[in-house]
Amino acid sequence: MTGKYPKASTREGKRVVTAYVSPEAFRQLKRIAADEDLQQQDLLIEGINAVFERRGLSRIA
Repeated sequence: MTGKYPKASTREGKRVVTAYVSPEAFRQLKRIAADEDLQQQDLLIEGINAVFERRGLSRIA
């Protein structure tokens, strides 16, 4: 273990992607996640996969 806290098994083999969005976009994403009983991460992965798909790439996120 390299860090102060153990890494969650759901994060094994994955990398972090960070984006800065406006406060309005942040609230809207939070609202959609709550309305659809999802995590914000689920919506972000959905968006990343949509970007891949539009470019003819595999939905691998």
